[in-house]
Amino acid sequence: MVAQININVGQNSNAQEGGTSSESGSSLGEEDFMKLLEMLMKELLSNEGSGDGGSRPGGPPGGDKGGRIDSSQGSGRAPSSGDSGSTPAPGGGEPMGKGEEVGQAKGTGYYPADDPVEGGFVDMKGNDLNTLQDHLNGDADYVSIALDQELYDSGAVEYGDKFRIPELEEKYGQEIEFRAVDTGPSFQGKGFGAVDICTATEQDTFDETINGMLTLNKVD
Repeated sequence: MVAQININVGQNSNAQEGGTSSESGSSLGEEDFMKLLEMLMKELLSNEGSGDGGSRPGGPPGGDKGGRIDSSQGSGRAPSSGDSGSTPAPGGGEPMGKGEEVGQAKGTGYYPADDPVEGGFVDMKGNDLNTLQDHLNGDADYVSIALDQELYDSGAVEYGDKFRIPELEEKYGQEIEFRAVDTGPSFQGKGFGAVDICTATEQDTFDETINGMLTLNKVD
């Protein structure tokens, strides 16, 4: 903006002809002139401060996010490889083979308890019982099961032999290692026709699948 201002401050021109005096332009007092000059300076400074687009310190809206990383950039972790087919046994064990079917057993459940019927907290060799729920949670390498004492006596089963039960693996969607480590009087003489599954609580023993017909696959 260019402003042209012509101001005559207290200047009078005297007419030389006829001895008459006349004013040229408009006369403005010094005090009024200073006030006008101050107003003009304020206006100029105000226009310079506004800038282009009225921007303010701190950056325009919608600009930088303050150095934060956008979550869409990822966390740097490797992506999941997806389903690998075979589920490793909890506790770092290797996947077991399918095993050989040795019988169709009527299933029942028992749980660790200080009770003559349940048999206490340890198996036939004095080792702690491992429950199905502990194994599913990754807190036990295997699940304790009880079989007919005659199977141990005849050599058909040895303490610690591994078994798989497809019905329970299908129910829980993972490979489960069962080990024959216990026995009980309620299924004496039934061979592979009965199996007792160790569970965490009494309520767990009522599970429908556990109390159904179960396939016993013995794994070498």
